[in-house]
Amino acid sequence: MNIEESAAEARSWYSSSFCSNSSCVEVCFMDDGVLLRDSKNPRGPRLEFSRSEWHEFLDGIGKGDFAGL
Repeated sequence: MNIEESAAEARSWYSSSFCSNSSCVEVCFMDDGVLLRDSKNPRGPRLEFSRSEWHEFLDGIGKGDFAGL
């Protein structure tokens, strides 16, 4: 997935309702994948996931695969 800057900026970015400061992760759902960014640096680097990678990531969270990190 190769997301152009303008395409990502034109989309809506979401963060948790529990996020009360700027130290949050934001997610953007694109047609061909999902982007993650740091809310403190919205123009900084992003993680890009395909839809299947995103679902595997969420499944791993639900299973506790990242509990020790």
